[in-house]
Formats: sequence, C-alpha cells, structure tokens
Amino acid sequence: MAWGRSKEPWSVDYPVLEGQTADGAVWQKLIVVLNTYYLTELGAALPIVKFAIDSGHATPEVYAWTRKYGGERAVVIKGDSRADAPVSQPSPIDVGPQGERVRWGVKVWPVNGSMIKEELYRWLRLDRPPGRSGSLSGAIGLVCGVEAA
Repeated sequence: MAWGRSKEPWSVDYPVLEGQTADGAVWQKLIVVLNTYYLTELGAALPIVKFAIDSGHATPEVYAWTRKYGGERAVVIKGDSRADAPVSQPSPIDVGPQGERVRWGVKVWPVNGSMIKEELYRWLRLDRPPGRSGSLSGAIGLVCGVEAA
C-alpha cells in the first residue's frame, strides 16, 4: 500500500509468499521482495524504505530474521488492542547479560489494528481534492490481478 497526495491510497504490489516460516526458503523470498524497486510514471525507481513484519506468529523466527537481515528498514510489530495509540512506543526484546537493553537490538512496536482501520476508513471517506481527477472518494487503486475484498 502506498499513499499519494491528499492521502490517496494505491495498492502498489501484493506479493504472497507461500511456505512455512520455519523454512528458510520463505525468508529468502521475502528478501527478494524487499529488494524490489517500483517504477513511477516518470521512470524513477523507488525502493521499499521501511516495512513492518508481524511477530504475532512464528515469533522466534521473526526476531532471528530481523536481527540478521532487517537492519534499519525493519519494524517488528505485534497487535495490541489495548494500546492507546495506533502505534505505541516500542519495547526492547534483546537484552544483555546484565538485563540491560541492547542498543541496536530488536524492538517490538505495539499496533492497535482497530484504531488503524478506523483511521483508514475515515481517509477513504475524504472528498476528492478540488480540481483533481482520478480515483473517487472511497476508492483504492489496485494492482492488476488483485481483486477488491
């Protein structure tokens, strides 16, 4: 998902990585996806600058992959319906031998999915900016071959 001017939403890509997270092959597929560049109408190549990876399932595998490959681009998230903001402050997962936080270790960001959905639905109800043609209010531009749910 990408957001354009005036919060206009566009589905840029929808890769499905089939396989078990315990198997290294699916993680290799993820690396390929994350190294993909997307061309704009003007020919500029845009990389994936940040991405979120949900640690709610296969938690140890997510942490291990993030430590090895995630770098500054990875944001490890976990759903938390009790969070008081759409995305709350992260908690460190990696600790040293004395129980101190590892400065560059994995951090998990609590995400309140209900709040995010509410905001998304509000954005989809926005009126089209004056003088703009294109997508209608409440519409999302989809990638070819992807059906709206």
